[in-house]
Amino acid sequence: MRILWDNKYLSASITASSQDPDYPLSNTQDTRLTRLFRTNNLVDDQYITINTEIKASYVAIMNHNISSDATIQLLGANEDTNDVVDWDNPDVTISVTHRDYIIVQKFTEATYTDWRLTIDDPNNSDGYIKIGSVFIGTYLQMPGMSRKANNIDNLSTSEVSFSDSGQVYGDEGYDYRENSVSFPLISQDKREQIVSMYKEVTKIKPVIMLLWAERLDLEKPIYCVLTLDPKFKRTDSHNDPFQLQLKFREVF
Repeated sequence: MRILWDNKYLSASITASSQDPDYPLSNTQDTRLTRLFRTNNLVDDQYITINTEIKASYVAIMNHNISSDATIQLLGANEDTNDVVDWDNPDVTISVTHRDYIIVQKFTEATYTDWRLTIDDPNNSDGYIKIGSVFIGTYLQMPGMSRKANNIDNLSTSEVSFSDSGQVYGDEGYDYRENSVSFPLISQDKREQIVSMYKEVTKIKPVIMLLWAERLDLEKPIYCVLTLDPKFKRTDSHNDPFQLQLKFREVF
């Protein structure tokens, strides 16, 4: 399991090739995915440029309408001595695989002074690109999970009642996922990494959870918040002296 939590994009300097003034790019730095950014056309490649030095090994695009046949790339480059970036000759070009709702792409960890996310989607039926938010940064690799003490619950906020004669009435809410994950063996170093993450995100800032990072076909990425404080318990292991249970709730 991997947790994408240290999102450098949220505080970076960003610009876009085009934007609808009613849906500005600044909306992508809001952790609410319903605060949308939109381009105002599909002419040529659309791009978001991140003019901030960032060390990264993951990129994510959330709550998007990008077509499955679009070409998506992440470019990384260093400024020259005149503080100029040659985007025609970047230092690295990373192909990003399409996925509905939340796109995630892992790549070899690198640090560049500037990054650019490009999207070529000329046949998008909406006539524009929309994005709720972007992640760029590194991740926390969690230790092995207990196979028996993990739950993936698909829940709803809908409320239902039944009349005396058997009719059903209800108020329709929304669906969400909730996960409970147990880690039976945790080293001291890993415990410190988890505590550092929790001090930053607490139970307020959303993270992206990849329950099985190499098998996203089994469970899609979850944009979520922690709902249980990390309470470590002692084990009998010398090398991995702690155990832990974490709980997450999907947010939007």
